[in-house]
This record gives sequence, C-alpha cells and structure tokens, in this order.
Amino acid sequence: MAGKKDDRIENVVVENETGFYTFRQNNSGGSFDRDADVDAYVVVEGTSIQDVTARATEIGIYFNGCEDRHDCPCCGDRWYEPWKNEELDKVPSLYGSPLAGPFYDRRKKDSTVVIHYIDGTRAYGSQKCTNESLNQFPSLALYDKVK
Repeated sequence: MAGKKDDRIENVVVENETGFYTFRQNNSGGSFDRDADVDAYVVVEGTSIQDVTARATEIGIYFNGCEDRHDCPCCGDRWYEPWKNEELDKVPSLYGSPLAGPFYDRRKKDSTVVIHYIDGTRAYGSQKCTNESLNQFPSLALYDKVK
C-alpha cells in the first residue's frame, strides 16, 4: 500500500508503505539520455524522499551535473534533486496526474517514462497515457482506491 513520510519528524517513515517520485530530465546539451534505466521521465518507488533519491542515484540519475562537468552549463543540470520536504505520490504520476498506461516490460520506440518499482521491476510507457490498461501493473490499481 502506498504511503507518505511523516512531515513532523525528518526521516521517519511509516513502515511497509511506499510512494513514488518523478524525476524530470532536462535535455542538457540538446538531447535526452535514454537507456533501459532512464528516459525523459523516471518514476522511482521508495519509502521516503531520501530513499527515492538514493535509489535514483543507483540507477544512473546524478545531481550537480554542471558543477561536475557532465552537463552543459548553458542548458543547466540534467537532473535536479527533490526538496527534502516533498511528499511522495501514492501512484506513479506525472505533473500531479496518475499515469495509467499502457505499460510494457521492455522499452518501446515511443517510450518516454521508466517506472522503477521497489521490488526491482521496471515498466515503460509514454507520458501520453490512456486509461485502457489501469490493471496491467498492480501499483496502478491503487489509483481507484485513492480517488
């Protein structure tokens, strides 16, 4: 079941509950990095914003790209670290709206979203999502329960 961090005490997490954070890639240097782990949007499941950030760095997201000379200083950093007080979404979301698929277990030509579930599985989709496959991935079925 998805949950959220207790805002009153930093780093306190409700046990066994997870949420999602969406990292949005800036096309620094005029292109997006795309591979099996990252795309224009990367959604990571975790138990807290700190957990999600740590998991993101494990899959290839980095911060301070301009300072470390990975990214174009004119375009800005490719990735930005979330604010420490940001809350996780209950389901994979983009700009506040739940993603509803269709999702696939491998990258398609038009994929722009990669979801990294806490159990290590990945799902690929497009930000142009429809409601046709809400039950394809169990975590997305939570959307009906939180409406």
